[in-house]
Amino acid sequence: MIAAAKNTGVEHIVLISAFGVNPNEQAPLRIVEHLLVDSGVPYTILRPNFFMENFSQGSVSGTIKGQNGIFVAAGDGKTTFISVRDIAASVVAAFQTPLIGREFDLTGPEASTTLRLRR
Repeated sequence: MIAAAKNTGVEHIVLISAFGVNPNEQAPLRIVEHLLVDSGVPYTILRPNFFMENFSQGSVSGTIKGQNGIFVAAGDGKTTFISVRDIAASVVAAFQTPLIGREFDLTGPEASTTLRLRR
């Protein structure tokens, strides 16, 4: 797809990758990031963290309802959640500014530990 975009004259690609992929050179999305960087097509890479919408309609919504809490694979560490609306706004900003040749980790406004919900 990157090669096809280059061949048709695309002037800027914004890739939505994944938070934390950059240290693992064998991760599939990291390989795609390298392909994009090496292609010569102007690019911006966005790496969002956990999607906030997973809690209301995604894979972890059942855990929230069934176990009255939010649990993620973050050990004892804190983690952040970001809305897909904020990710979309970041894509728009990447095209409008433009943020060529830049890579951004996208997180939510505040890091939290595992959350327990009160009823």
